[in-house]
Amino acid sequence: MVTVGASAGANVVGGAINNAVQGKAITAKSVITDAAVGVAAGFGGRLLEKTAAAIQVARTGKALTAIAADAKAAVTATGLKEGEKGFGTAAHTQFKSLVDAQGLKGVATEQSYLGKDVAKYGIKGSTRAEVTLSRNGAVSHVFDFKTGSATLSTKQVSNTIKNVPEISSSSQVTAIR
Repeated sequence: MVTVGASAGANVVGGAINNAVQGKAITAKSVITDAAVGVAAGFGGRLLEKTAAAIQVARTGKALTAIAADAKAAVTATGLKEGEKGFGTAAHTQFKSLVDAQGLKGVATEQSYLGKDVAKYGIKGSTRAEVTLSRNGAVSHVFDFKTGSATLSTKQVSNTIKNVPEISSSSQVTAIR
């Protein structure tokens, strides 16, 4: 709403200055019209921002899903089968290596958080985010690579929301297979 209000206010001021420069009267009608145009522009800008963010999450998720398949295939090629002891650890190591090698924009691997701050790995109560996607310098999404029968539990999602900065909804946490 701040963006929308700022857009409306800026449009009113800009319209009034433009009218004054052109020698036109500044009327209640012109102020209301300028404000309405500013509100529409503000909502349009927010909609475009949300759409761009959703596209970035979808593209990153698609890329990570392909990388996850490559990681699992590489580990399977060593003779381990998904679900067997050691497969998950090997697949996660391979996944991290492949993600890092891609150099995906805004993507970081294996970062721990506690109370919305970066934390050292292994601190009790912290959340280890396998892959984070950042937009405008802030974490916007967390991806969690799963193998075998592992699932993304409600508790994991709750801990992610509690610990990772800017993550406030389960819709910002996605399991990758």
